[in-house]
Amino acid sequence: MTNSFSLFEVVLVLAIIGIIAFVPYAGKNECDAKASRIGFPHEWSFFGGCMIEEKPGLWIPLNNYRKLSV
Repeated sequence: MTNSFSLFEVVLVLAIIGIIAFVPYAGKNECDAKASRIGFPHEWSFFGGCMIEEKPGLWIPLNNYRKLSV
């Protein structure tokens, strides 16, 4: 009995690793693109998502930011 991996199994594992490696890169790029339009300092983290610094020391999720025009 041999324990060899089929080509499908190897490709499947490599695809999963590639997707996992791509998620942080894509998330950071999306955060940079959205936050650059509003001009606030920003950062992205895997668990926190895209955060902007609305006031010094006050970090809020970018999705919660609303600009009210009066």
